[in-house]
Amino acid sequence: MTDALDESTSAWALAIIRFEVTWSGAVLVFEDVAGLETGASTLRAEGSSGVDAMPASGKQGKVTLRKGLFHGTGSFRDWYDPVKMSTVARKPMTIRLLDEGGQAVVTWTLARAWPAQITGSGLDGAHEEPVVDSLVVAHEGVTFAAA
Repeated sequence: MTDALDESTSAWALAIIRFEVTWSGAVLVFEDVAGLETGASTLRAEGSSGVDAMPASGKQGKVTLRKGLFHGTGSFRDWYDPVKMSTVARKPMTIRLLDEGGQAVVTWTLARAWPAQITGSGLDGAHEEPVVDSLVVAHEGVTFAAA
């Protein structure tokens, strides 16, 4: 009985959720993504039949990507550096939820995304690639598709 419990516990421990983030050829891998949401504002107007409510333009939040690993940071740096001068290029960003085999389960696409904030992690000699604690991305819309 103990062996079966140990095997099932270790199998769950190996199942790590990963998110692959791409834009303009750059690829990052993150362990956590929050804020993949969109909504519509409500516009209220008085009409002949009382107060009418209708959807207005969408409200967009910010997406926070946590615990990331950069692969080929040059293009990311080229994308982020202009933010400091308020001349950032807004580009589509794709976020894919990957299963244990590395296959996409769900894909979200952010329209006209740009980096709003980056928080680095402590230095760790065990990693050859730069690690980011969190990356906050502003955008102008999100769509999603199941694989």
